[in-house]
Amino acid sequence: LQNASAASPVGQLELLALQAARVRNERFAEMISNRGVAFEPDADYLQALTMAGADDAEIQALKAARHTPSRDTNPDEAKREATAIMHLIRGINLNRNDFHLEDAEPEFRAAGDADPQSPFTHVALGELLVRMGRWDAADKEFKAALKLDPALAVAHSGLADVLISTG
Repeated sequence: LQNASAASPVGQLELLALQAARVRNERFAEMISNRGVAFEPDADYLQALTMAGADDAEIQALKAARHTPSRDTNPDEAKREATAIMHLIRGINLNRNDFHLEDAEPEFRAAGDADPQSPFTHVALGELLVRMGRWDAADKEFKAALKLDPALAVAHSGLADVLISTG
């Protein structure tokens, strides 16, 4: 899960997108414990994480994490992130238990469109496309994530999965 900003607190969009991408919960708990979080999670956010697959250990780690307010975020950036989070939550709702994958795709794409500088939305979409067997499209999303953050391990892992699956 390491990325170029590994020392910075985990943000809402990063955490939700990686959970949507089905990164193992143990790794989340460790990441949250090591980096803290840049927000105070509310009940709606915790519910969205749970729907995306977070287990009790991750929710407890999030509640126990040190909360470091994010640096001065400009209002436009905050609005883009909030819009991306809203679309991810919609996509997660549609994608529960791998039902309605095709319906979830436009929401995951809209999350990326809302915050084009986030590599995490590309990773979430890439993982969805893998589950749909759309290898070329998944490959493109993982590469887009790596273009934004070349050190993002989960994007490298997703790209490796695509390459292994396609030979």
